Amino acid sequence: MRIISSVQNDNVKYCEKLKDKTFRRKEQKFILEGKHLVEEALKTDLIEIIMSTDEEYLKSLGDDVETFLVTSTIIAKLSNTKNPQNVIGIARMFTNDLRVIKNVVKEEKSSLVMFDEINDPGNLGTLIRTSAALGYDGIILSKNSCDIYNDKTVRASQGSIFKTKIAYANLSEAIPYLKEKGYQLIGTSLKNSSKLEEVKTSDKFVLCLGNEARGISEEVLNLMDQNVKITMHNDVESLNVMVAGSIIMYELKK
Repeated sequence: MRIISSVQNDNVKYCEKLKDKTFRRKEQKFILEGKHLVEEALKTDLIEIIMSTDEEYLKSLGDDVETFLVTSTIIAKLSNTKNPQNVIGIARMFTNDLRVIKNVVKEEKSSLVMFDEINDPGNLGTLIRTSAALGYDGIILSKNSCDIYNDKTVRASQGSIFKTKIAYANLSEAIPYLKEKGYQLIGTSLKNSSKLEEVKTSDKFVLCLGNEARGISEEVLNLMDQNVKITMHNDVESLNVMVAGSIIMYELKK
């Protein structure tokens, strides 16, 4: 365990740069805030550095990860929250292309979630957490969706980014590949759609959710096998994609 007391320390400066998406991608590393996220990362081989103001906690981690005893000022410098916890971790990014779901598509039964241009990091993190909790086998994101390593996404996922397979892909290329592998593609749209409770899923299916404002793009929607909608009451016109997505994910897995 090493001790750092200055925010001008090179290690602190390096970690602070990881707040920037471009630098994160270049270095293939990202920041974790709080003991829970760090503990989830410790279950993988991705965690590289842990900083904390709690000396006893750092001692309990052993020698498998590099540890730094730091000040609360340094924690605040690296944090993106108003009331930061006293633990910061640095982890390596994992593989995020279609190769990660290669074994999934070989299974006789599997379910995937596809996101077409989800822009809000909090929504994305919560949907990742929900899909993992409901037993979906993987996630495919359009390349113009937000960054899964954004601090808000990581926090909202509550560590579920370490528990599910996540890939970025060109959806117009990924969808034909999935159909070839026997997947039923289910979109979310009010046009030419069936009521959610009436939809029957096959042993292999993909649920596609769209952009918060525009929904699924026309190009992607045209590649769906069928569309579903949630029956609404009391003149409510729509639901946030996080809420709607969670309801549909649950219903399709029943």
